[in-house]
Amino acid sequence: MLQVRWRQAKKPADATAFLDAYLGRLGQDAKKAKQSFDSERQTEGERVHYRYTGAVYGRGTMFYDANDGRSFVFEVVSSKNDSSLTILREATRSFRAGEARDRWSVLGLDLSLPKGLEVEKQEFLSGKTRLNWRAKPGKLLAERWGLADQLLSRHGQAEWAAAILGVEPSKLEEDADGLRASIPGPFWRGRTEALVVHQKDRNQLIVLRSESRNPDWRPMCDWLN
Repeated sequence: MLQVRWRQAKKPADATAFLDAYLGRLGQDAKKAKQSFDSERQTEGERVHYRYTGAVYGRGTMFYDANDGRSFVFEVVSSKNDSSLTILREATRSFRAGEARDRWSVLGLDLSLPKGLEVEKQEFLSGKTRLNWRAKPGKLLAERWGLADQLLSRHGQAEWAAAILGVEPSKLEEDADGLRASIPGPFWRGRTEALVVHQKDRNQLIVLRSESRNPDWRPMCDWLN
């Protein structure tokens, strides 16, 4: 499981104080549960890497993005000490916050979105990346599905999109951007506008859904980088 946390800051957060408190708390929890616990950390340039072993295995990286003005912590937690380092390196390598704070890029999902969004939920699984945002106008969801050729070999794109969106295939409309669906909702929320795009060059499918009464939040293909 990959976790991403951040905090707005005018200067880099005190990594030593953060890790002392965080790893210390995990160590205390392990002691109460009568489990062994071990941790270590190292500095590489402006990044601080750490790992710990207890009931689970954890690896993390802490860094500051001066252009974005935020301190970030990426951490992978696993029940096995296997591929966590590879996942962590790929996640931090592909991540870009963007100077305007409207670009989001992680694990194959690369979007430029309306400003003012805050991540409400995230899900990073093998072959699937999902982010949920919230803001005053409503909510936005983006999913990236890998191995699109395999998914679409079993189902056509329209059938797959209809199943993911929970609508009948006849409710889908095709335009220059991709397949669209407009799903009615409560009057206070407005309709759910959805867009499914097949990025053949990246062998992936992108699903965008917005819940808002603001027409500017209608998903567009140019949100994709």
